[in-house]
Amino acid sequence: MQTVNFIRMKDGTAEEYQLLDRCEREYVAGTADRVLASLKGLQGSMAGYRIDRLGHSLQTATRAQRDGASDEMVVAALLHDIGDGLAPQNHGDFAASILKPYVSAETHWIIKHHGVFQGYYFFHHLGADRNLRDRYRDHPCFDACVDFCERWIKILSIRITIRCRYPTSNRWCVNCSRANRFTGIAKIPMRGSQGEIP
Repeated sequence: MQTVNFIRMKDGTAEEYQLLDRCEREYVAGTADRVLASLKGLQGSMAGYRIDRLGHSLQTATRAQRDGASDEMVVAALLHDIGDGLAPQNHGDFAASILKPYVSAETHWIIKHHGVFQGYYFFHHLGADRNLRDRYRDHPCFDACVDFCERWIKILSIRITIRCRYPTSNRWCVNCSRANRFTGIAKIPMRGSQGEIP
């Protein structure tokens, strides 16, 4: 493999930076496969629940798909807990960061804040304020995040089956007990910088 000769970035030549740009483009092209591998890593995670985080993620995406959600939202539902393995205390921020270049500002905000919003169902059992989400009540995405949690996240079932939406393609399949081939994130068009919802 070809490498650059410089040690200090300021000493790099145009040719070396063009080489690095080509290498980065190749690496970025494999993002969906790395995301899929990370998603598969949720299998067997978070003891105590009746299903693991991978099963929960697949079921959340299935519910979104059944409800006719956009591909963008189905992918976001699939990846909403992907940060649980590496960033359990801020997993929403982690997942939102992965999705940010590919999704709308609203979807990014929903995924980033879903942890606080799902706390409505259990924070009070742990001595915390279940209405912590109310600090965002005036935010334009508040109702959408409540809806995301209410319709798709709050149910932790053991088994859910539907017929695969993409039975003959190489897209990911939420019908399976595993993530087959995840290319959905790569199929969402890059939106560039369209402003961020705080």
